[in-house]
Amino acid sequence: MRLVLVRNAERASYKSGRWSLEETELSPKGAEQSTTIADALRGMEIDHVYVSQTRRSVATVQPLADGRRVDIQVDKAFNPLDIGDHAGSRYEDTRRILGNDIFSELLTTPQPDKRYIAGGETLSEMAERAWRRILELTHDECGAQSSLVVITHEEVIGAVLCRMSDMPLSRLWWVGWTSGHTSVCEHYARYQAAWTVDT
Repeated sequence: MRLVLVRNAERASYKSGRWSLEETELSPKGAEQSTTIADALRGMEIDHVYVSQTRRSVATVQPLADGRRVDIQVDKAFNPLDIGDHAGSRYEDTRRILGNDIFSELLTTPQPDKRYIAGGETLSEMAERAWRRILELTHDECGAQSSLVVITHEEVIGAVLCRMSDMPLSRLWWVGWTSGHTSVCEHYARYQAAWTVDT
């Protein structure tokens, strides 16, 4: 199984400063990134494409899907970390209420199963849902010889790479990537993988 993890392209609402699944379209830079992603993967045979529920992910995949006969599946397992009661809030409002570095704290906590925002999920819960879905896809639904592209969010990619490399979630940010970054992973067994990162 070849697993291609793609961080979705830059969204326009990134500039507006809101936490939101109901994002606006891609920014001009994001549209350019989505074309670059499609160009980078043009020579690869792709059997399955999964994206998170955000508009950003769906927009990122469009240039890749154009001209290919591949179904695009929207899957909530690849959604970003659920920040509960603060979804849709402005960054500065959330930081004023919860503390300046709340999102960084959620993603770098040494206890990823303990820290969360009211109504949301822990980093461990997010990692578990994404990893469980990757295992279902790579072992049951897509087949061992297929290529799978997942377009998702930076914290989801980091969590999956931590699981694949047997790193603790507290080291999530040891792997750095920007919007539109692509990680190509060769998945060999249920809990073993070798992976390379292509920028």
